Amino acid sequence: MNIQRSFNNLSFRQRIHFSIIALILVSVALTGVLLYWIASGVIERNAFKQRQDMMSKSAQVLDEKLQHTAIAGLSIQFSETYDALMKDVSLGIAERYYTHLTSLQNDFSQVKLLEPLIDTIMISSPIGDFYPTTYYRRPDNTIVNSPWFNEVLSAKKVWTARHQDELFANSSEVISYIVKSSSQYSVKDTYMIINLPIRKLSELLSSELEQKSDMLLVTKDGQDILEINKYDRATIPKAKLLERVGNDKKGYFDYQKAGEDYLVNYSFVLDGKWVLFNIQSRAVLLEQMNNFKWIAAAMTLGCLFAALLVSNVLTTLLLKPLAKLQDLMEKVELNDLTVRYESQYHDEVTQVGYKFNSMLQQINTLIEEVAEERQRISRLEAVGKEAELRALKNQIDSHFLYNTLENVKMLAEIEGQFLISDIMTSLGSMMRYSMEWKREYVMLSHEIQHVQHYIFVMNIRYDGRLELRLSIAPECLMQESLKMSLQPLVENAIKHGTSRMHSSDGKLVITISAVRSDQACVIEITDNGCGIPEGKLGLLNRMLRMEESAYQDARQLLVHKNNHDSNGIGLRNVDQRLVMSYGKEYGIQIESQEGSYTRIIMTLPYRSWEGETDIND
Repeated sequence: MNIQRSFNNLSFRQRIHFSIIALILVSVALTGVLLYWIASGVIERNAFKQRQDMMSKSAQVLDEKLQHTAIAGLSIQFSETYDALMKDVSLGIAERYYTHLTSLQNDFSQVKLLEPLIDTIMISSPIGDFYPTTYYRRPDNTIVNSPWFNEVLSAKKVWTARHQDELFANSSEVISYIVKSSSQYSVKDTYMIINLPIRKLSELLSSELEQKSDMLLVTKDGQDILEINKYDRATIPKAKLLERVGNDKKGYFDYQKAGEDYLVNYSFVLDGKWVLFNIQSRAVLLEQMNNFKWIAAAMTLGCLFAALLVSNVLTTLLLKPLAKLQDLMEKVELNDLTVRYESQYHDEVTQVGYKFNSMLQQINTLIEEVAEERQRISRLEAVGKEAELRALKNQIDSHFLYNTLENVKMLAEIEGQFLISDIMTSLGSMMRYSMEWKREYVMLSHEIQHVQHYIFVMNIRYDGRLELRLSIAPECLMQESLKMSLQPLVENAIKHGTSRMHSSDGKLVITISAVRSDQACVIEITDNGCGIPEGKLGLLNRMLRMEESAYQDARQLLVHKNNHDSNGIGLRNVDQRLVMSYGKEYGIQIESQEGSYTRIIMTLPYRSWEGETDIND
């Protein structure tokens, strides 16, 4: 209630100013929220896709390196030196051990050139172990007593998990590719082992990894291969990660740990034997959204300043006619009855101004009558009349004008001028309805009543040649309608249909109908006037929704062509008010057949008016 009371205490200018600012800010805020929601979705999808592409690329690079390693091992097994060695192994000849060891050095070097990731290579056989002589071999450790030997016996080749290299003296962490010997000779207990250092694998994958992101490579049963940490994250158990891995070769899922959300991408390596994970905080991944938030806030602030400027300009322009009329009323309150309202516009305020001029003229007439009456009545009566006149002049405002009309009406009734009395009644009702603009929406029945008063007044001018017919569905009587939305359409029908009055029947019939159609209320204003040519009809319909610059051009063309101000400005104003109040799907449309009729169709959302009834409406 306090907010409403404060709002009511504001001036009309301040209320319009405040309403325009609120409308702009709400529009900007809703637009900003919508844009942020759309942008965040696009950025998030792009970030996820980029992360998944990076994972696929990393997995592909790793797979290629492991395949190259296996191919390098095959290249040794297909060499002539290896074939000669296998021949001696099959025959159990150990005397040429050093000959074979020397011959294989060149093969070992070529293999390391083929795949730089390879660190050490060893061929284990019953006649001895063969390896690059640049490395020191630990004789106490063999392939046979390694933990993967049984797996090699069953699978013939195997990639091991991360372990310390115990075959050579460097003792670095490696993964090993172990394969049984393949030869044309029958050999037993002969194996090849190729070691890839974890350090080089980490460097390889780190080049594909972005900052603030972790990578984890594990076997399908959870054994560690390598882990790269570039972001201080909460440790996620490997078992939890493997539980979320699906059957697809790649994918992603969300994981929450220690109150923080993570995006986990995964991709299979070695035909699903290994799983490569990439773990990144969602907050880090989407941190660029914070920049977008600041940009949106800056745009909102800029729009606030623009709203202040625009609202000030708009209120000044919109209230200029009212301010002028108010100034004239203040002069009338100071007993200056010579003022007259003039305006270049043809809107409702101008009509009120012209009626204000008419009231002033009537007041001057009453003053003259009072002056004449003073000669025939006593001094006391003259003083009473003078006091009454002074009171009238001190109370010149909208209510005084209504009271003046009422006085004229009563005078007409006393003189037996009942037609003038009826005119004053309708004119007073019209002025109350149009001047006392307390709200934007009224019942359709109020609009119909206002049109009836208007037709009555206009029939005085046209000697009763206007006929108004009503066909309003009962459920539409309480329909919510914009105030002063029907009268301009009826006025337009009279203005452009008056040629009908010179026809044989001499009447212009205006029919107003209203029916409900689904969730809409359709109101039709039809006249039996001269109609509109087809070319002009299409232009008028397009002018209703044109941009302002295009509208002005079309208007000038229409005025020039028809040599009179037949530009549809009243129809456009009503349509724009309907669009601003209800949306673009509502408004008016013009139908016509030249020489037969013109119909204006107004479409509103069907809703009952819920305001309070005003006895002045």
